[in-house]
Amino acid sequence: MKLHSMFQKSLRGVIIISVFLFGAAILAQTQSSTQDKSTLEKQRQRIEEKISYTKSLIKKTTSSKRKTQSELSLINKQISLRKQLISNYNQDIQASNVAINKINNQISVMENDISSLKDEYGDMLYHAYTNKNSYSKLMYIFAAEDFNLAFKRLKYMQQYTEVRKQQAESIKLAQLELVEKIASLEDVKIQSEELIATQEVEKSSLATDKQQQQSTLNNLKKEESSLKAEVKKHEKERKKLNQAIQRIIKAELAAERAKSNGAFTLTPEGKMMSDNFVKNKGYLAWPVNRGVITNTFGEHAHESLNGITTYNNGVDISTDVGSSVKTIFAGKVTSVFSIPGAGFNIIVTHGDYKTVYANLSTVSVEEGQPVGLNETIGIVLDQGSETVIHLEVWKVDSKGGTPLNPSSWLKK
Repeated sequence: MKLHSMFQKSLRGVIIISVFLFGAAILAQTQSSTQDKSTLEKQRQRIEEKISYTKSLIKKTTSSKRKTQSELSLINKQISLRKQLISNYNQDIQASNVAINKINNQISVMENDISSLKDEYGDMLYHAYTNKNSYSKLMYIFAAEDFNLAFKRLKYMQQYTEVRKQQAESIKLAQLELVEKIASLEDVKIQSEELIATQEVEKSSLATDKQQQQSTLNNLKKEESSLKAEVKKHEKERKKLNQAIQRIIKAELAAERAKSNGAFTLTPEGKMMSDNFVKNKGYLAWPVNRGVITNTFGEHAHESLNGITTYNNGVDISTDVGSSVKTIFAGKVTSVFSIPGAGFNIIVTHGDYKTVYANLSTVSVEEGQPVGLNETIGIVLDQGSETVIHLEVWKVDSKGGTPLNPSSWLKK
């Protein structure tokens, strides 16, 4: 029975190494961590592109001798993007550390398993050596009490030889797997070190950005009186725009009620357009090919003037001089009007939603004209120190119109 117990022990060793190799394959759930890293890399690439573009806009703005609010807004945006980038590196570094710990644990398990398998294999070799005499093997078979037991002993001996070969092959495979794991560990460590080094560079750039922010802020404070005048002018223009939008919405509602016996109802086409507009929330096109949001929706404390609060019914997108302004969704142009000193404005209707495009130098559409997605409707107004397209999204119901946050609707 000694041979039988040796056979069971060696067979158990082969099963252990098989499970071990299967476990190593399962631990290729590192594929999911690889996918996570891939996602982080794509996010990082997008953020870096935005930073690069924001830099170019800042450079154009700083060419002006006088510091402007637009320059500070762009610097603030760059700081925000830089923080996002550093956070992205943090996530990637943490993922690398988790991967390093996992691989170290795997290596430890592998080394222990290989050691156990080698011990078992050594016992098998010793037993084979001590029983190498073919006469003793025959004696072991013929010493059986009956034919069935003799046959079983013969099969055990044949299987034992085969298992020993498998055990040797399994050890080789395990050792190769171990070498690969150690190599992958080194790769992850190198990647982690590179991420940490790049993150430190970004932290240094962030410190430089903050210095530039403070310098610009100090210069703006020196020009507080003229800056306050600009804010008042800007607020006056936005108020006129809001009044015009409300007036247009009111007139459209009145016309709709007149056609529908006092009710506000959409046509089937309008209902379909509204539904499609809502379905695409978060995926709507941008109104310019390239741009960064430098003034967000809602109420804000002014970035450089203490005690002054501003309200934005939409978002301001800084872009290149001469940029084409495009529709963010298909619809119908329902109004084209101008505000002295603030350029042209266009309202496009999408069922019971409206999009407003303000600060245009020229327009290329007219009222009543249907427009498709990404159709050019004008050129952004160049105001010297800044080139900004103002975008608003409105929801219309029987009571009137409500401005919504465009950032929630545009593609991220």
